[in-house]
Amino acid sequence: MSDGGMASALLQGFSLLFVVGLPAILAAGYAYRPWRELMGRLAPWAALPALLLAMLAPSGITAELSWLLLGSQLGMDETARVFLFFTALLWFLAGFYARAYVQDDHRDRFFALYLITMSGNLGLILAQDMLSFFLGFATMSFASYGLIVHHPDAEARFAARIYMILVVVGEVLLFAAMVWAAFAAMVWGEGSGNYLLLQDTTRALAQAPGREFILALFLVGFGIKVGALPLHVSLPLIYKAAPAPASAVLSGAMIKAGLLGWMRFLPLGVADFPAWGAGCIAIGLAAAFYGVLVGLTQRHPKTVLAYSSISQMGLMTVAIGCGLAAPSSWPMVSLVVGMYALHHALAKGVLFLGVGVAATRIDTAWQRGLVGLGLLLPALALAGAPYTSGAAAKVSLKAAAAMAPSAWFELLETLLPLSAVGTTLLMGRFIMLVWPRPASHSSRLTPGLWVPWVLLLLGTSISVFVWPWPGELTPIVDAFSSKLAWKAFWPVGVGAFIVLAVWGGSRWIGWRSDWQIPAGDILVPVNRLIEVMSRAGGVTVGRSLTEGLAQVTSKWAAVTAQPPWHAMLSRSEQSLASWSVAGMLFLFLAAALLACLITLSA
Repeated sequence: MSDGGMASALLQGFSLLFVVGLPAILAAGYAYRPWRELMGRLAPWAALPALLLAMLAPSGITAELSWLLLGSQLGMDETARVFLFFTALLWFLAGFYARAYVQDDHRDRFFALYLITMSGNLGLILAQDMLSFFLGFATMSFASYGLIVHHPDAEARFAARIYMILVVVGEVLLFAAMVWAAFAAMVWGEGSGNYLLLQDTTRALAQAPGREFILALFLVGFGIKVGALPLHVSLPLIYKAAPAPASAVLSGAMIKAGLLGWMRFLPLGVADFPAWGAGCIAIGLAAAFYGVLVGLTQRHPKTVLAYSSISQMGLMTVAIGCGLAAPSSWPMVSLVVGMYALHHALAKGVLFLGVGVAATRIDTAWQRGLVGLGLLLPALALAGAPYTSGAAAKVSLKAAAAMAPSAWFELLETLLPLSAVGTTLLMGRFIMLVWPRPASHSSRLTPGLWVPWVLLLLGTSISVFVWPWPGELTPIVDAFSSKLAWKAFWPVGVGAFIVLAVWGGSRWIGWRSDWQIPAGDILVPVNRLIEVMSRAGGVTVGRSLTEGLAQVTSKWAAVTAQPPWHAMLSRSEQSLASWSVAGMLFLFLAAALLACLITLSA
């Protein structure tokens, strides 16, 4: 290699490693007390190198780090560029927002964990091998526990506990899948010879004998992070419990890590998996409507946004299903997924930060109107209103649906516009709950809150349209076509009409419904099932969930009019936490892993 080539390789390696390492270095600075104030000031800037890399660096840069783990490789392709851009932008602006928002005694702890979580999130996006991805994914998932439980009340502790249970389950499934995938690459791979590289693993996985089982592990393991049905139960709990800037990165950036995991690990575009594709399409459509139906019964704006995320991620799951069912469509579908992820991440980030802005004291009516308008614009974009990023994303999604098997295409052509009606209803519910009102007890709105929020709002409005998408992604132009404006308008118009009718009825006629499904929805029956199974197995069940579940189950008990639910739910967690159950689960997983390894090596 020439001196120039070596210098270029060193520069690429340093820039990629610096993007991931800077947040971790700043987090380590919190260990020295005199530096904590400085680290807090620098924390938001830790995402700036990643943002600049996404906007300025060429695609295809890589760095081989033979000294890290078993030989790591970082790099940036077009998919990583899109994900790195919106992820870094969210962490950057949410960090400045958090500087003004988080003012309590746990501020230093919040920013230390904020930086560690950011490092893991950025690292998994740039990872080109399985171990680096797993390290970043695990770091992000475990460190974010501290963001969720920042306000350590009973509700936050319960939400964080449910989240951590699902994180551990997901990490176990993913680790097992990666072990089998690496073995498949070692035996059936035909690439570079490095059986940990993602590009070699996916090709080998397509022809491995145990591919169906490995595929299932990846789908479920990353599905927990995506919030796929029925693995979504932690999202409404943690988004409500976390501070607004943490909720913004949880819903905008971190949830997309599961989506990126599917794109990196599934053999998309390599082989067809019609059964798994049909399953993803069906589950995605179910999530799209289930999130709307349950979200409409919620009374907290952040919980409504959580169910909106479940619904929107369902649509992205549909796109993944199209890629599994029709591998030839994956080059186009991958672009669509990237566009939809960019649109959803920024719009949802604006809305979560807007919840914090709307909760402040805003003295004049015109200022409250401006804040309301700032909330209304991204809400309309999520619904897919004409001439918004949402319209471009939904037109692109329809283009991806056209590549699905014919039976699914006919169904998707009908259901996708109906899902837009549902999203409009959900956003209407959100606007009703969050619209700024005169308040004397709140803190005053400061530039530290509204400036990052407005900047992110501007980014949301223009990013999809100014991003250098490949020329074949014509739906962006079509989003501004008058021919397609009606197709984008009528679902939003129908939804808006229903919202206005309900709002008018509640205001002038007195329509009101007190019926509500508690956040976490199916978590309550699942706890009931756990209790029954524990009793059947003779396991002694304690009452350790009483404190954490009190706020959640009180609403459910009101719906069901069965006070014994409280006592029943309080006995569920300790059955999972007891050593007898934990030990049996560990032995079962170890035996299953050993059996599968023996089967694969036979």
